[in-house]
Amino acid sequence: QHMEAGDRAEETLDFMGAVGMYQQTKMCQRKSRRKPSLQRKLSPHAALGWCLRELVRYDDAEKELEYCLKQTMAVPERKRRNNSQFEEIELDFVTTLATLKQAQSKYGEAVEMFERALPLARANKEKHSR
Repeated sequence: QHMEAGDRAEETLDFMGAVGMYQQTKMCQRKSRRKPSLQRKLSPHAALGWCLRELVRYDDAEKELEYCLKQTMAVPERKRRNNSQFEEIELDFVTTLATLKQAQSKYGEAVEMFERALPLARANKEKHSR
């Protein structure tokens, strides 16, 4: 429910409100006894990172997005490559980090991230155009 409230706040460009809701979602997940899927676990972190970027809180945004990417990369490669959902998640985090680096004028790092994203995007396109 906090995640949905955060999404609604984000849609109205209330990024401060969205940040609060996404932080609540993270706290609720930590307290939950159920183990969420990786995508569900990371979605408030990713949304929070995006909102923090919009608020020009680049360091905080980078921490959230780096956490997402690190968690995704912790999944064994063969499992990630055999599951298009993981490839899409990885692609999303890499491109979001690339745009963050670009916003920070860290162009070299942004280019590296975009270059990392390109093969993922091409593979993703091939799978979806079959």
